[in-house]
Amino acid sequence: MIKDDSIFRHLPSGVKEEQLLFFDAMRHAAEIADLSYQRLRGTLTRIALAEVSVDSPILPTREISTAYLDAWAFVDAVDRFRALWKFAPGADHSATPVQESFFEKTRDIRAVRNFPDHLHKLMHVVDKGKGSALGQLSWFTVPDPEYGYACTLVPGHVRNVEHKVHLPLGEELELPTDHIHLRIATLDANLSRAYRLLAECVARLDKSLSTAFEQQGLLESRTGTDVLIKLTLRWDKPTDEGQAASPP
Repeated sequence: MIKDDSIFRHLPSGVKEEQLLFFDAMRHAAEIADLSYQRLRGTLTRIALAEVSVDSPILPTREISTAYLDAWAFVDAVDRFRALWKFAPGADHSATPVQESFFEKTRDIRAVRNFPDHLHKLMHVVDKGKGSALGQLSWFTVPDPEYGYACTLVPGHVRNVEHKVHLPLGEELELPTDHIHLRIATLDANLSRAYRLLAECVARLDKSLSTAFEQQGLLESRTGTDVLIKLTLRWDKPTDEGQAASPP
């Protein structure tokens, strides 16, 4: 999503420090969203293709935990990007049509993101809907041109209840796994749609920022990006328990 030559990786040093921090934070949010969504797709694909039988009906716990880790990380990152873009210093807070469309079409992400913060107070809502505290993941995996799997993952103890399955009727799919939804209580977020919207917005922002910085003559001097500071520390091994060796 964020390419190596992106302006987000090569910000001009002439920009105000607060703006640079916002641009950095937007890049971090987009990169985390990209990583978590792509890992989620891979995990859900493996779960959909796992050999589950009557004799072995249990899915690997690590796979389930990994799926939810990335699903909620994605939701959090997209929501963070929304806020950073909206309140970035120097931005037109009346919002452009592109922003309006993005904010409107990712309202489901915002709603789902807020729910876990108050889960201890809203558990009765989850219970009433016979849902799960982690939410339900649903998706569509196509292992073969002739068929696909519509899947729903419900973590936790089993309840005698019907579960919603999203069918991607009339939609184009990015194979092998797409149409990923996260549902908690009565809230439902379309993660796949949010990912595509975010990727489109990042591409637009990258282009518009590059043009604006070039027009202002700010591209001649760039800031550094992603510094690692690494120190090597050495120490003497103790000769006896509780007694340090003498320095050489």
